[in-house]
Amino acid sequence: MNITQAAKVAEVNSKTIQRAISAGKLKAQVIRANLTEIEPAALDAYIAARRVAMPTLQPQHTTDLEHRVGELERRIATLEQQLAALRNKSVKPVALLTFASAHNVVSPDYQRAINMAVLPVQTRKNGDKVLNAKAQRVFYQIFHELPYFIPCEQCPHGHV
Repeated sequence: MNITQAAKVAEVNSKTIQRAISAGKLKAQVIRANLTEIEPAALDAYIAARRVAMPTLQPQHTTDLEHRVGELERRIATLEQQLAALRNKSVKPVALLTFASAHNVVSPDYQRAINMAVLPVQTRKNGDKVLNAKAQRVFYQIFHELPYFIPCEQCPHGHV
């Protein structure tokens, strides 16, 4: 049988069969380029050796692992919620002009982002435009790859 047929019988990828042949774990005979012949007995021996090398999980181990994975998923969800809360809580709104100047981004650039509704700015009663934590992250995300962008100490402003 050829490599593709052997892979189907062994229930593995054909690359696995090719690696086994290269490593000398599976005897095969190269008939010509792109044609390798594998004896069924050699494949049976290879499959048996793989079964011995791969330990099977006992039901108790599976249950323990499922429990541990579930606990880790819960902890990740909690950490993600805490991170989101910190991102939005700990950053005070800053004046758009001040923020843009600190990062060397000029008015036409950030005005275009505002006009396209991709940069969410808030306008105070006195008319000043400010960036909250989310807007600061968006600003960074939009402009940080520009050649004239200057990062500050707080960059990347919570952008992951």
